[in-house]
Amino acid sequence: MSDFRQTYEDLEPIIKDIVAKVRTVPPDQRPGTAHIDHIACIMQYVFYTSFVRAWLPNSDASILDWGGQHGQVSLLLSRYYKNATCYVLEGDEYDRNYGLSEWHRLLDVKGVVRASDPKKIILSQKFDAAISSGVFEHVTECGGDERTSMEELHRIIKPGGLLFLWNLPRYYGREFFYPLVGRRAPHLRRFRKKEIVDLLHGSRFKILYLSTHEILPLKVLKVLSPIVAADKLVYFDYRISERLSFLPQNFTIVARPE
Repeated sequence: MSDFRQTYEDLEPIIKDIVAKVRTVPPDQRPGTAHIDHIACIMQYVFYTSFVRAWLPNSDASILDWGGQHGQVSLLLSRYYKNATCYVLEGDEYDRNYGLSEWHRLLDVKGVVRASDPKKIILSQKFDAAISSGVFEHVTECGGDERTSMEELHRIIKPGGLLFLWNLPRYYGREFFYPLVGRRAPHLRRFRKKEIVDLLHGSRFKILYLSTHEILPLKVLKVLSPIVAADKLVYFDYRISERLSFLPQNFTIVARPE
């Protein structure tokens, strides 16, 4: 808890600034921002910043935020790492719908690389770590291929480096039950544990850590946040998730290229 608490204290001004800037945009003009328009929601990225710091203590480490989208992960990581790159696809449906360039300007996200090929990472340099934060489940929707993308991530990570995957939807997470209550599941692609394990192993990654997280949906976090501090809500949600691994919505994985 102490590492997360310290990270939260460091990043509190930044996340408050992000939320305030997002809210300057009318709600009907900011689709896809439910994860960054409230302190209780953006707190998950504070948790994962502390998670990365625990695995990667070297502040000189280079990090690729692959599919960084609005750039909030890159922005928080840049507080601790000088070499954080936000990598996004340009001109795809996501970019057209959300206007990523405008969001990067609004949030002052630096180190953005824009690419147009969904099947290839255009960078030749290698990174100490790469992050897929709620991205891998959208690869095929963007015209990519899961195996190819995993192999590309393997290619650009240095020997001994790390791959972080989080917010990766579980097949039997809460969205599995949505059709039973007449709701449409927001993720077309969700992963069984064996699927993602086989994909990582088949792409020559060794899994160092695999757990689950997020029992409480974002809407519930928003409702509870006036009663319980957002940092405590998120921290305990993630810790309970590790113990009740059959309930949470997402996987969290750390892997190393072999």
